[in-house]
Amino acid sequence: MRGRRRTSILDAMNLRCTTFAVLTAVAGATSITSAPASARAGTVPPTATDAAPHDRLQSLLDRELSRYPSIPGIVVQVISATRHLDIAAAAGTDDLDAHTPMSTDSSVRIASVTKTFTAAATLRLVEQHRLNLSATLVEAGVEPDLVELLRGDGYDVDAITVRQLLNHTSGIADFAGNAGGVAGGPYAAAVLADPGRRWTRGDQVRFAVEHDDPLARPGTEYHYSDTGYVLLGSILESHTGASFGQALRRLLRFDRLGLDSTYVDDGVERPVAERSPAHQYVGEVDVDRLDPSVDLYGGGGIVTTMRDLATFYAALFGGRVFNDPTTLTMMTTIDSAADQVHGGLGVYRLSDAPPCWYHDAFWGVAALSCPDLDLTIAVAWTQAIVPGGFDNRQLLDAVAKTVLSAA
Repeated sequence: MRGRRRTSILDAMNLRCTTFAVLTAVAGATSITSAPASARAGTVPPTATDAAPHDRLQSLLDRELSRYPSIPGIVVQVISATRHLDIAAAAGTDDLDAHTPMSTDSSVRIASVTKTFTAAATLRLVEQHRLNLSATLVEAGVEPDLVELLRGDGYDVDAITVRQLLNHTSGIADFAGNAGGVAGGPYAAAVLADPGRRWTRGDQVRFAVEHDDPLARPGTEYHYSDTGYVLLGSILESHTGASFGQALRRLLRFDRLGLDSTYVDDGVERPVAERSPAHQYVGEVDVDRLDPSVDLYGGGGIVTTMRDLATFYAALFGGRVFNDPTTLTMMTTIDSAADQVHGGLGVYRLSDAPPCWYHDAFWGVAALSCPDLDLTIAVAWTQAIVPGGFDNRQLLDAVAKTVLSAA
């Protein structure tokens, strides 16, 4: 299922200065020290040097759970190499039935934040000269059956490009977020009516064309689309001859980045030693009851820890994922059709000065990286529908303020 683009991203663009006013204010704070990776929060007690930032972060999470009791658990990871800051905290439970505590090592399904990985892997093909951003669906290698489904619904498949899939300007309707939104639309109803159903990529594209018509001419308007990223997953598989999960692992070089707890939940990729992810909830529905295929093929699908997620975002915006520095420039270039939401390719810009990049997800995950400040934050909260005005941007704001001012 998609991230909450029609609410969260658009609201984020209107309110984006809030977090970054805090970041700018604290960027010049005195040096902050924390425990090394081997003495991370949540695994051993904090040392004297990291006690203040860790304890303040832990107190913040405890307050969040008290303020929003519908959230079962929450976990945060913060990384800033130049500040020697590597700190995590967790609160609550990762399973409402078993009441096991949420851990800093708990993994979660990151849903739409997967799109940043999908986009980066696609751009790795581009920098290897195996794919062109201006390639059409057929030229890019989208499965012919998927192309014909779109053509049959009136899409100009010969005009839709890889770039437009990446920045949500293809005009292709969102199978997961059509009329009624993520939580109340027909896709959610179909999923809940048959939680164990195994969805295919073709099922999801067919669902999009059966429930919506083309939304705009290609390249003219922004419309968030999980369907577009499902097509990107097909392109990755076509060019690599591997599954979507294996394509991500190889193209993004998970082993080199140290992403040992990151995998696509396709029944093949999970590391042998990796424990089951924390339970995430949509209201009273435990996402663990749903077949992972409901959100698997490119727009979602990754399971990871906040440590791995923060590590990836820090590496991405620190120039350590792409071989060619201009590829990151390509990723963060905003076309006019996506300017209203400050949308790059698989990421959104929340601030110009300092530049900060972000993606969030409906199931309760957000990642933020501000390369000029050398600050990366990843956070997961395990309830998608939180009454009482919960806003993940405000949480990111509070985390940044807490850890950077705790000198």
